[in-house]
Amino acid sequence: MAVERIEPWRDEGLVEHEIKTLLSQRLYLGACGHTDALDCSLFKDDPGLKSVLGLEPDGSSLPSQSTHTRMENSMSEDSLNKLEELPLEYFLSRHEHEPRELTIYFDGSAIRTYGSQQNSIYRGGKKYSQTQYFPLLAATKEGHLLLAKLRSGNVSDATSLAEITKLVEAILERYRM
Repeated sequence: MAVERIEPWRDEGLVEHEIKTLLSQRLYLGACGHTDALDCSLFKDDPGLKSVLGLEPDGSSLPSQSTHTRMENSMSEDSLNKLEELPLEYFLSRHEHEPRELTIYFDGSAIRTYGSQQNSIYRGGKKYSQTQYFPLLAATKEGHLLLAKLRSGNVSDATSLAEITKLVEAILERYRM
């Protein structure tokens, strides 16, 4: 589970909202199309969202944008790496035996950004000419996600060999007897 992969960063005496609540709130808001941290403040008193999270609809407010931003900015590199391993670990846990065949598709896709998000970089040329991220995604032919790595907008697919090698080696390691 993702919660256990995030190292504590707060003074336990000051914690009002559990990490599980923070992650669940962002997940459900994102699923509804509200992906910005600011949306956490806009919907912090929404009774439907509170109910989905297992909280009393008329209870205390959910975490605001500032709480989410502190979490995102306080996460250690180790926590981020552990979170990035989740899709592959989930796939491997569902496939006990070595697959007869495994086709993996890798995709570096430009994701246009608006505003001044961290690591969103202008990429010119005939193909892009936009401010963007350039994440690396890896999925099986059947659509099982194996890797989702957010990268800055100026990254080239040519620099992805280390990530691809790491993924393939982890799969081979799992099925070697």
